[in-house]
Amino acid sequence: MKYLILSFYLLLLITFESSALNQMDKSAYYKFGKKLYFTLICKYDSQTDSIEVKTVFKIPYNFLRFEKHKSSGLDMFTAKPRLELEFSDGDGIIRKRESVEIVINTDNFSEITNRDKFYYGELNSKIPSNNYIPTIRLFDNEKIKLSEQKLTEIKLTGLKSGKNILPPVFTHKLNNSDTSTIIPYIMDGNANFSSEDIDLMFFTYDKSKPVKYNYSIEYLDSRNAFPGWEANAKLNGTTYPSFDKSFNIITGNDKPPFIKFDKLSKDSSNYGILDINFSADKIVPGKYVVRLWLDKSKDTLIHSFAIEWENMPLSLKNPDYAVEVMYYILTDEEYNRIRSGSSNEILKKIFEYWKSKDPTKFTVYNETMFEYFRRVDVAFFNYQTFNEKDGAKTERGKIYILNGTPDKIDRDMNLDGRPIEKWYYNKLKKVFLFDTDSNGIMFVKELVDIKK
Repeated sequence: MKYLILSFYLLLLITFESSALNQMDKSAYYKFGKKLYFTLICKYDSQTDSIEVKTVFKIPYNFLRFEKHKSSGLDMFTAKPRLELEFSDGDGIIRKRESVEIVINTDNFSEITNRDKFYYGELNSKIPSNNYIPTIRLFDNEKIKLSEQKLTEIKLTGLKSGKNILPPVFTHKLNNSDTSTIIPYIMDGNANFSSEDIDLMFFTYDKSKPVKYNYSIEYLDSRNAFPGWEANAKLNGTTYPSFDKSFNIITGNDKPPFIKFDKLSKDSSNYGILDINFSADKIVPGKYVVRLWLDKSKDTLIHSFAIEWENMPLSLKNPDYAVEVMYYILTDEEYNRIRSGSSNEILKKIFEYWKSKDPTKFTVYNETMFEYFRRVDVAFFNYQTFNEKDGAKTERGKIYILNGTPDKIDRDMNLDGRPIEKWYYNKLKKVFLFDTDSNGIMFVKELVDIKK
């Protein structure tokens, strides 16, 4: 039975789940993650010697306080958070304060407890040229402070007279064919670990328009790196500023923002965009530093950042547990080999096992491994029972991990009044019939072929 299911599993694992999963997923009710995410997009204004700052943010619904009310006879849920942004100088004196009142409405109760549902927005500020430490605060309907964070420090760096460079924006492309539209990472000035290339965009004001900039990106986290993931210690290159583009940030409350570029006449602007591509085959989670300097100059801009695995499955953080829940897909020999050794050795062997099943072998990020352990997390929370605390080790958890979300679930009672379920998998042409024993444990009673 184990190997029959495994053959189907290898074909279907990387298929992403349907919206039905979000409706049934109890793990969405647990408050993992932070309460507020942001990124700063800064541009120097030479005419007024000031900095234009767009603070793009996202707020998870499950951290907000929603109030229930009736609207046209329907149940509605409304949250009214307030966002406050301060810019302090090096002496701690507040030089600018902005705030925005937000109204969020939904008629879907499952959304207000979902950590993966976000409200997106932006705050626009203009501040005199200087160095600043921004602080952002989030308040609920009752003016109770939910979160306070210091943002990326704003430094207007002059590599030499007349050249001003602000902190970079981390982005990725919407798709490979459309270079005019990019998506900024809203991750507190950092970027997300995935199979996508990352672009570091520096916005410059440069009257003399230099020919070339040199850069280096260095990985600083070798001691804390995941075993088996080798990061390139240093990446060097050159980049040339583009002076023929302008850009706009397009935001929608329920969708991630994007940056749209418009073509200008050649070299018609003193504003340049320096684009440094960080290819996915060189990206691993950890801390980095980027250095940028003009050609034939030792004057260097230094910026620290991190690549964060934002949605790393919880089950993968414990190597001993991770290998336990891989038993469904391993032979006994593989299982015993992988589970021996220290935690680091086990984790390294886990990554090595999944490497052969990676659909994007040119990147470090492994979609198939991520999907497997994401399913483990979902199963852990959704299929717990009074007598089975780990839902991933139940029979329903096993079938879900191997096959994903059923296309259809029928629920009923058996003759003894205990729950039964039928899980339909159309692609597998199978129906799993679960019954409940006298101890309240659900088990696979029958596996039925779906007839045409």
